[in-house]
Amino acid sequence: MFTSPSSSLKSRPHFLLLKSAAINTVFGVSMTTRRQMLKIKGMSEAKVEKIKEAASKILGSSFATGVEVQDKRKRVHAISTGSKSVDGILGGGIMSQSISEVYGEFRTGKTQLAHTMSVVAQLPPELGGASGKMELINECSMRFAEDKDFRLLIVDSIMALFRVDYSGRGELSERQQKLAQMLSKLTKLSEEYNIAILLTNQVQSDPGATMTFVAGGALKPIGGHILSHASATRLFLRKGRAEERVAKLVDSPDRPESEASYKLDEGGWADVSYESYCDLSRQYDPKPSPAQLPDGTVVPPYTGPGIDTFIKEFGREDLLEYMNHYWVSQGSPNADFWGHEFSKHATCTSTFDIACYGPGYRKNQDVVNYFDAAIRAFHQYPTFDMLAAAGIVPSNATAYTLTQFQTAIESQTGGIPYFGCSNNGTVLTEVWYFSHVFGTEQYGTYKTVASTTKSSCSATGAIRYLERTPSSEREVRK
Repeated sequence: MFTSPSSSLKSRPHFLLLKSAAINTVFGVSMTTRRQMLKIKGMSEAKVEKIKEAASKILGSSFATGVEVQDKRKRVHAISTGSKSVDGILGGGIMSQSISEVYGEFRTGKTQLAHTMSVVAQLPPELGGASGKMELINECSMRFAEDKDFRLLIVDSIMALFRVDYSGRGELSERQQKLAQMLSKLTKLSEEYNIAILLTNQVQSDPGATMTFVAGGALKPIGGHILSHASATRLFLRKGRAEERVAKLVDSPDRPESEASYKLDEGGWADVSYESYCDLSRQYDPKPSPAQLPDGTVVPPYTGPGIDTFIKEFGREDLLEYMNHYWVSQGSPNADFWGHEFSKHATCTSTFDIACYGPGYRKNQDVVNYFDAAIRAFHQYPTFDMLAAAGIVPSNATAYTLTQFQTAIESQTGGIPYFGCSNNGTVLTEVWYFSHVFGTEQYGTYKTVASTTKSSCSATGAIRYLERTPSSEREVRK
């Protein structure tokens, strides 16, 4: 009656009934509950029991030994995202036999990732692919059963139609139930046919989140807990400078939480070109991001004493006190964040190279000099005061234009900085200043120049410059 767990069902009447319900293999029968099979038109309890009994005889016990699970995991293949940095934090790419979800606001590269992977999946494994084929299909299960060359299923986007068909809290329960059924079918497909499932998802503002200085900090994926539990791997995408983007690994069954940068170009996802972690002998970041450089070099996590101890060794308690008050990390110890900033950026700036200090160099002098220079630049550009001098103050009611922000800063510094916004370009979140340095970063002077990076804020619409919450207030005139 059945030939093998992955073989297609023969054309007997009850097998045709199963195929009409997208049950095409013996393994598919085993993963379908009796209750679901009874809902198939023409199926009786006797037929269901007979089919279940036959499937059980072929597959044997539903329990698996550790060795059997290990053998199954050996069949897992990874499909590259197109960015080696992102592949590094994922352990090689998007994995088969599971659901991977990517979410973020518009223009973060969700659909570009889908397009990139549609091409990469057809490449041989040595090029990051899975030797698969690409086709637009309507009946997934039947096509996968008939053709074993499929390696990737993309749903772009998983919640778009649900948001249209179900509206309001009155239909929320029904929507979530339908969503759960769909995710259950996708999970079965990934395991039954050893394919990778990639879901793209949209985001919404979180009214309960306080304003943070991290772009996208008040955004959360839609779909609720049902979607979060179904996805084995979750990536949060946010915008960086120009075409640069940041992928944060939020959830994974076997990988630590980490971040990686990528960019969007004509070929889809690719690695960013600027350098980072240029001297691994001065790597003080416990959670390096990216964890792997474009050339394949792995950045080892730092496990030594915090970088704050280096500052204490120089008797700079004043610098440390200031940084602990104003240079505060969100979600990790301050020293870990400072270690990330120094290791990723200072090691790629030549004037902080140890060789440039000469014979008078003291161990970790470059660390202290870097943070001194950062604080000095921070004081040179007191953004809050400069905007206030132009009549632009934080407000939850009043909105401003990009031109107002740019004019206010340019009139006081001589150059237009980069203004970064979230929420479709309507909420100001960050300001980046660009300078020419006369001398060295340690002791030289900064001359402001205009940003060459296009602002992510709306060029014509209203932009909110929100008030900070009481817990986030920081006096910076000290």
